[in-house]
Amino acid sequence: MKVKNSISTTMRTLKGRETKDKAAKNIFSYKPIMGNILKYTVAEYRDCSLEEIMNCIEGDTIRTGTAFVEEDMAGSIRGEQAEFNTTDEAPAVFDILFRSLLPKKKGNILVNLHVDFELQKNYRPGYPVIKRGIYYGCRKLSAQLDKVGKNGKGYKYLEKVYSIWICLENIPKEQQNTVSYYKIHNYKNEGFRIPDIQIDAAEADLMEVVIVRLGGEEQNEKGLMDLLYGVFSGDQKKVLSYIPDSDSQIRQKEVSDMLSMISYAEERGEKRGEKKGEKKGENRLGLLMKMLLNDKRYADAERASEDEKYREQLYKEFEL
Repeated sequence: MKVKNSISTTMRTLKGRETKDKAAKNIFSYKPIMGNILKYTVAEYRDCSLEEIMNCIEGDTIRTGTAFVEEDMAGSIRGEQAEFNTTDEAPAVFDILFRSLLPKKKGNILVNLHVDFELQKNYRPGYPVIKRGIYYGCRKLSAQLDKVGKNGKGYKYLEKVYSIWICLENIPKEQQNTVSYYKIHNYKNEGFRIPDIQIDAAEADLMEVVIVRLGGEEQNEKGLMDLLYGVFSGDQKKVLSYIPDSDSQIRQKEVSDMLSMISYAEERGEKRGEKKGEKKGENRLGLLMKMLLNDKRYADAERASEDEKYREQLYKEFEL
């Protein structure tokens, strides 16, 4: 199967909306994977090593310097409250929310970035995705105020927000395999003697929206697109090349298992429709795989993909 078709097939076979896809969420919640994405999309991390970025993720767990508490050593992003619903405002449901520290600045001051990471299956859902990205970023920004101070005292403590969107399908050909960056900046000043002066530029730099558009051909050059296509096509060798050798072998095995399930779902999805009588069986298998992934039973899912008798046992267990 061509990579440009694998995303669509994988999503259909795993039976879930992009925001409900547990397999993808689990992979992207793994710090080495998210660390790579931050390196390629967040300007503040561009010159940092992957290890430095991983040590910055989830600044709320930091006690001394960049030392994490024990419960965070597993390598996963715990995240924050994933839904905001305030009076007179529509609820905003986020895929993955977490905080991440900026690299050390002068005086060893550490400042949090607030990161909203979204998987958007349909790039043209009836409204511009960029508007939704800006809205989510604003909600994430406004949610900080009650925590840092009321009555105007907290505005000085607001921390920068990133809203990163990975768009998968229905992307115009000329926009496939592209990334766009949007931010607030001081673009014009009048009445100053010094030309091109920037006023309060750092203070205005409070939000960025990054729109990543896939939907095209596989990229061979190492980077963001290469990693993302590796994830959605279940290419273990490619994805694991972005994970440090020093990282936990157990966690690497979990990632390999999840990628195996994505690859398997893709292969099974190719066969859908070949015979009319197979559709019901494929739906049943897709539902089983989804349930196993939701329960993080990766070993069972891998075995079920090859062992028909064991698969029948699982069908009975889940009453499918």
